[in-house]
Amino acid sequence: MQVLKEEVKQSILDSGKAEFLKNGFEKTSMRQIAKSAGTTIGNLYNYFTSKEEIFYIITTPAFDEFISLLNNHEDESFKDFTFDEGINIDFLKTIIKFCLNKYDSMFDSSFLILVDGSKGTKYENIKSKFIDLLSEHLSVHLKNTNISDEKKENIFGFCHAVASGFIEGMMDILRTSYSREEKKNLLTEYFLFYIIGVFNITANR
Repeated sequence: MQVLKEEVKQSILDSGKAEFLKNGFEKTSMRQIAKSAGTTIGNLYNYFTSKEEIFYIITTPAFDEFISLLNNHEDESFKDFTFDEGINIDFLKTIIKFCLNKYDSMFDSSFLILVDGSKGTKYENIKSKFIDLLSEHLSVHLKNTNISDEKKENIFGFCHAVASGFIEGMMDILRTSYSREEKKNLLTEYFLFYIIGVFNITANR
């Protein structure tokens, strides 16, 4: 009975991550992953049954964290923030950084693979799903403000456009070669820009 080694398994996952990031799921083969990991294709199958298994081990945590960020960002850290009292920039930055530190997978290549390299998997249209989820989330926030009924009727189309631009801009930042800390700082400013925009809309309803 062959003894599976944790370091070999991790090497395969690291190689899979590098190959998926470079080529995407469809253009990556088990043979490429094995070669990159410095092992044989036969030994690779001792650890993983398919490239799908490797792909989902790499990307599913990133998917789960992004969904959690959307669903759980309004925890106790947000209880003192309200659009009705104006914006405290320093407090808002603290909230954003707290979220980015808590959901750190966005700065890992697994999130880029999830969004950019998932063609041929169950996550193939994940960017559109993220945009739709963010649109729904934003529309709920705006409908809970005192904007006019006329604006509320047309709110989803507006929110979808905002969400689409937001996701695209976020991905542009994450695709750069900046360090993790630099990306985190840029995203903090980027999130702040969008939140202030929402505040101005509700303040001038």
